[in-house]
Amino acid sequence: MQAKGGALVLTKRRIMWEVLDWRLAEPASHKNSAGAQLADIVASAFYQAVDTLPPTKWNNEFAKLLMPIMVRENGSCMNYGVALQPTPPWKAKLNDEQKQIFEFYGYKFYP
Repeated sequence: MQAKGGALVLTKRRIMWEVLDWRLAEPASHKNSAGAQLADIVASAFYQAVDTLPPTKWNNEFAKLLMPIMVRENGSCMNYGVALQPTPPWKAKLNDEQKQIFEFYGYKFYP
């Protein structure tokens, strides 16, 4: 709704509504879709890398193991395959453990 109204709060990446046709979208069962399963693996790895609240067992090693297959622009995953919002990075107010995965992918946390 923010993108459609031209009032995005987090502006790093926006959905290009003008190229989406919801009539062509259909649900995919994770049981039958390798792509959906891979998306879940990546999302879960990064979730574990930033969720430091109990009862979660924080672990950023799986997100680090994804480095060889992460999408890059000009050789860097930062701001492309790994997009931290809000920007600049120090506005994200992450704790030291959360910062580790973003620093691993090239982010700097100083004004």
